[in-house]
Order: sequence, then structure tokens, then C-alpha cells
Amino acid sequence: MKILITAFEAFDNNDINYSNEILKNITDFDGVTKLVLPVEYYNSFKKLEKNIVNYKPDIIILLGEARSYNAVGFEVIGINELSKKPDNAKLVPNKRYIIDGEVDGIFSTLDYDLFKEAFEKANAKHFRSFSAGTYVCNALLYQTLLYLKQNESKIKCGFIHIPKLENDEMDVVIQGINNYIKSLI
Repeated sequence: MKILITAFEAFDNNDINYSNEILKNITDFDGVTKLVLPVEYYNSFKKLEKNIVNYKPDIIILLGEARSYNAVGFEVIGINELSKKPDNAKLVPNKRYIIDGEVDGIFSTLDYDLFKEAFEKANAKHFRSFSAGTYVCNALLYQTLLYLKQNESKIKCGFIHIPKLENDEMDVVIQGINNYIKSLI
């Protein structure tokens, strides 16, 4: 089983991105590759796509930061919608859709029940979210799911949002992610 886990670099004048802090600290399991992506609407997927082609994972877990969340969010769907917020390359989208003419939304293919079980075992706060927003996290999820669908790929993929974490909360979330990875392997 090969798993590709991604996180994002810092953005919005923050020194860290909590998804990257989690990524750096999860266990280095055999078959697991970690990748940090730029906070850019389209270049994040371009970098991920190269790694999908080269690494050929069975599962892709996309991590991102949502400081407004009060628990870890398992994102159910990526939507074909763009924010007007600039990304780290200063791109401000001037259109509504991530990809014109494509479907409105695509559902994650990761197993929520395994995620829930793994996080409950770690006593980590979590919830099922039905909107990944319209910023770069959602753009990456949508583009990745669309790519997998168009290529009739059997790769499972989904997105997990990490909230702002204190040190003691960080350890619990890391344990939840480690439990989830073990259940997938």
C-alpha cells in the first residue's frame, strides 16, 4: 500500500501552517511519502500531479489548515468554485469556477468511518465537513478528484482540515492521523 500525504506551506502572514506541522510529525511508515505544496490555486495541483504520476500511490491524503475550525474536519466534497482571496503567488481569481464547464462537485473517496474510528481512538476532536471552502484547499481537492475521475483511477483521495492547535492538541491530532494511516495500510 502506497500513501501520499500532502500539506501546505504557511500563508496569510503566518509563520507556520498547522497541516505542515502535522505532516512533519506523523510517523514515517513504510510506503508513505510526504509532500509540502505551495498555497497556490493551480500550482499546488501541478506539483501534486507530478508526484501522482511518479509515485503511483494507492491513497492520497490531502491536509490543509482551517484556523477557524474548532476540531479536525474530514471534508466530504470538493466544489468547482474559486475565492477572490489572493494565493501566495498573489493570484486573485477573476472567474467563478476552478475549471470552466466541469461538474459542480466531486465527493471524496476516502472512508469516513475509518477516519472517525481512528480519531475517536486517539480522543481527538473531529467532525464531518460538507464544505472545504473556496480557497486553495478546496481548489486542490477538486482538481485532484477531477483528475482521478477523468483518468478512471482507482486511487482513493480526500481532504482533512487541521485547526489551530495548542501543543497538547497537536499530539492528539498526530496520533489520530497515525491511527488513520495504520487503518488504511
